[in-house]
Amino acid sequence: SLLGATPRQIVLDDTEEDIELFITRRIDCSEDIQNALTEAFGSPSPGIILDRIQGNFRWGEIMVLEIEHSTDKQQTLDLFDPSFVPKGIQDIYARAMDRIVRNRTAVLHVMSAIVVAEAPLNVEQIKEVLRVTMGNRCPRDVDRFLRNDCGVFVMLQQDYDGHLRVYLAHDTVRSFLETFRAS
Repeated sequence: SLLGATPRQIVLDDTEEDIELFITRRIDCSEDIQNALTEAFGSPSPGIILDRIQGNFRWGEIMVLEIEHSTDKQQTLDLFDPSFVPKGIQDIYARAMDRIVRNRTAVLHVMSAIVVAEAPLNVEQIKEVLRVTMGNRCPRDVDRFLRNDCGVFVMLQQDYDGHLRVYLAHDTVRSFLETFRAS
């Protein structure tokens, strides 16, 4: 045990309230999420998402991002398709990747650059990676591209020096990228 503490297993009851608070706040802070849920289900109730994610915080985070970037009612409804119950986080990432059609190559270039970089990359460096790897097919608005197309896989965080840095959203993204590239 660490410093005399008794180890204990974390169970769903320990995190359920935190997950609900997170989902509720994300809905409250995003008009896009509110509108998508209202259009698809008649209300922006957090319970709609909470019932679907089965206590998995990362799945909830991804669902919220996917709902926020849904382009129509059917795309939102597809996220709640009962035939899709992921076996694990890799299935969730695979489904998110399947939904990226137009900029998939650019998303993969960004994730690969983040994985091999010796230090976190800033948005300007990501722009350069895309310019070199994609040429004239590079997304015009890289900030928006990072938030919308890469949002499930990366996070942006302002550093002490004022630069917006791009990180993998979670360690599981790295392992997903390794298996995705191999397939």
